[in-house]
Amino acid sequence: MPFVLRNCTKMLLSEIASPEITRNDVAQTYLLAMLSDEEVDWRTVNMAIIKRWSISTLQYIKERAWAKLDEIKCNRNGRFEAMKQDECRGCK
Repeated sequence: MPFVLRNCTKMLLSEIASPEITRNDVAQTYLLAMLSDEEVDWRTVNMAIIKRWSISTLQYIKERAWAKLDEIKCNRNGRFEAMKQDECRGCK
């Protein structure tokens, strides 16, 4: 069974509100939310990141998440495989 993140908005907001969670931790969850087929309230999530850290941190988190997204693709079985963006039509 493939790993799927559920309640993405709630999970991200919970992490952002936790003082022990770093921006790198949030970037990983942000990536998983991007890969989820679930609806995410990106406006609320992004505003929470700005409120806790800054606009530049939001940009940092997005860049980290997109950089990781460029390295993976999801095959038809729902498993993730490492690959470069130019090799994956679905990740462009």
